[in-house]
Amino acid sequence: MNPKIKSLPVPKSPAFTVVQGSPTIRFTGKRMSWVLPWSDFGLCVLKANPCCRNPKKQPPQELTLYFGRAEVTLLGWHLDSMLSHLADQNISQILTATKRPKKQPAGVAWIAESFVLPLTEPIPAAAAIGAKQPKP
Repeated sequence: MNPKIKSLPVPKSPAFTVVQGSPTIRFTGKRMSWVLPWSDFGLCVLKANPCCRNPKKQPPQELTLYFGRAEVTLLGWHLDSMLSHLADQNISQILTATKRPKKQPAGVAWIAESFVLPLTEPIPAAAAIGAKQPKP
């Protein structure tokens, strides 16, 4: 008999949907949607949005996800709350908000803009998550 496994509570976010074991991740923008396989996921980078001048009105964070054939850039607030789910590949959908709420809930991710671009060169193997670094 299998023991009951308690899942950790996931904060409700309008920006992403958590589904354990999803084989794909869907990015839904304002005009288009893209579906990419998790098996092509390489790495993600979170940094300050270089275009942000006013964090109350403009998204202060930029999260870039690299897949085998695509680069996905998200601009928004509290994107760091997505990192553990991205590392576990438990996100099935990421949504771009159609409008920003008047009051931003603390710690809840909101995505203002998303961009999906094809990669012209593959991700270097040394940069991929879990890749072994060559010995000097």
